Amino acid sequence: MQVHLTPSYILTTDHSTSSCGQPVLVDRGYDTAYGPGDIVELYSGWGLKPAALHVQRIFHWRQRQLSQDECTFVECFIQGLPR
Repeated sequence: MQVHLTPSYILTTDHSTSSCGQPVLVDRGYDTAYGPGDIVELYSGWGLKPAALHVQRIFHWRQRQLSQDECTFVECFIQGLPR
């Protein structure tokens, strides 16, 4: 499954670093994958934080545009749970 969070980032289980159904956050420009606990700065000025917190921030903006299945998928990443 893939969920396009922003033009630059997707959540997916289709990346080689995803295992056991755990979604990873992928930077589409560099094909770099992050787990929920990886400390990253997705965009300038957002600060270094766990990827799950950045995804939670994006999810807050996009939640109404996503299907129920996509919302559940994003929530699994935020909580660090396998899908």
